[in-house]
Formats: sequence, structure tokens, C-alpha cells
Amino acid sequence: SNHPDICETYQRLADCYESMGKIAKALEYYSKCLNIRLVTLPDSHPDLALTYNNLGSLYDNNKNYEQAFDYYQKSLTISRKTLPPTHPEIQRTEMNIEKLKQLIYFD
Repeated sequence: SNHPDICETYQRLADCYESMGKIAKALEYYSKCLNIRLVTLPDSHPDLALTYNNLGSLYDNNKNYEQAFDYYQKSLTISRKTLPPTHPEIQRTEMNIEKLKQLIYFD
């Protein structure tokens, strides 16, 4: 089912698995949530940005910096369309991207 409530459950399960260090399971549930949101939400919906950000964070924390960069970039693109320019979420994502640029460059 593609109901938004199921997506929220997937998101919470992914958060739990990530906090337990079960990265593959976290990725599975974040991906399920993303797939639902891609089908049910407009391209610039903030919840889609949140899911991209969560995937970016998961990859970032596991040193898969190129993949993290891609997801952070998608999140930032949406956030810039939907949030004021000084919103903390935009600033946080920009900082994450800048950090990754340094890690990728020096890796």
C-alpha cells in the first residue's frame, strides 16, 4: 500500500534500525518510504526532502560520501523551493554538503 501512514511507519522503523546499527535494514525501510513518497507527493514536497536528508545522513554516517552527497543535494533543492532562505534546515544541509565536499576531495 502507498498510504502516507505506512510511510511514516517505515520512516520510524528505519530510524530505529539505524540507531541499532542495522544499516541494511534502515536502508530498506528508508527506501520503501522514499518509493511511496515519490509516487504520492509532488516533487517539491518537504516530506520528500526529509526522506532524502535521512538517506543522506545514513550514507554519510557510514562513509559512503558520494551517495550521501547526492541525497543531501536532492534534499537541498527541494528545501530551497519550499522554505525561507534562512531556515535552519537549509543551513544544516548546506553545512553537510560542504563537509562532504571536503571529505570527498581529501579521500
